[in-house]
Amino acid sequence: MKNEITIREYKSSDYKKLVEFMEKLQDYLAGIDPVKSIIRPKKYGEMYTKDLIKQIKKNTGIIYLADYKNIPVGCIAGTYKKPSKIEKLSNKPAMEGSILELYVEPEFRNKKIGRMLIKKLENYFKKKGCKLSAVAVFYPNTNAHVFYKKGGYDERMIYMIKKI
Repeated sequence: MKNEITIREYKSSDYKKLVEFMEKLQDYLAGIDPVKSIIRPKKYGEMYTKDLIKQIKKNTGIIYLADYKNIPVGCIAGTYKKPSKIEKLSNKPAMEGSILELYVEPEFRNKKIGRMLIKKLENYFKKKGCKLSAVAVFYPNTNAHVFYKKGGYDERMIYMIKKI
């Protein structure tokens, strides 16, 4: 199957598929949210995807899709940024790429498609001069934790909340 997968840049004709992927991802996250604060209203997919594309354009990012026999089965989106003046005061200055979204259809998971998408995005980051690649992972998404750790990502920050 790996030979039948192609990774390519997003094009405007992929918009509806990207909306669908973002809705499915949000549904998954809502389903595993122990606090039940994540929701997906009807217009979520359209609104979020428009905002994601806007972020990509504003922050010199990119979206890639994974195709299986010319049918999109996954996507990844990322941006990069130069460190701010404040960040330079407390960190070694390094450009950092950020993975904003990664989604692979359930029936295509565990077939190295996610790895292929990440590798493509990391290569993009390297070409842009990034020295780091970062991703925020929803804590209850243990599958994502394992996936990223296997790919060489280490935990850096933990965001904590308390229901009051």
